[in-house]
Amino acid sequence: MSSLDKGSLSNSNNIGNYDAVGSFQALQKWCHHHRPILTWACHNAFQAKHFPERGQTHVFFVKVTPTGDAQSGKEIKPPKMFTVDDALLMEKQYLALMSPAVGNFVAKADEQHANMEKVDMLKPEVSLMLVWCGAHINLMPCFWEKADLPHLEEDKEWKAVLKRKTQI
Repeated sequence: MSSLDKGSLSNSNNIGNYDAVGSFQALQKWCHHHRPILTWACHNAFQAKHFPERGQTHVFFVKVTPTGDAQSGKEIKPPKMFTVDDALLMEKQYLALMSPAVGNFVAKADEQHANMEKVDMLKPEVSLMLVWCGAHINLMPCFWEKADLPHLEEDKEWKAVLKRKTQI
């Protein structure tokens, strides 16, 4: 059974001494700091080189939990506040079953991406990544160009690499 099952998703708003807003900002900072490895793992999970169309039907879902130090209120920097519990590729249709709000959030992101074409903007391909911790979700689009696909580095052990590289 995956650690992403509905029953395992906590709705706690606060991490350590942070209030709900500070907790969400810490998650955003963690995501920003680890964006290169998260993006690399996202492309590997999607197998974007071989299945670029998955960006339209799937989302990369990463569940993180606060470290013991973060929960205890010890003063640490956001890049060290979370650990990756699990990461997987999930069909977008199942997001609404886990959380209707998350399903709506992703649908709106898809709509915004589709509207890029209507205003004559360059429209890269996009793979959506959701980083989830308790009641906080950070949506991160991973943009890429089809011409870049042959050059993407692939690793079948991407999940282990992601977990190792995000543990500072």
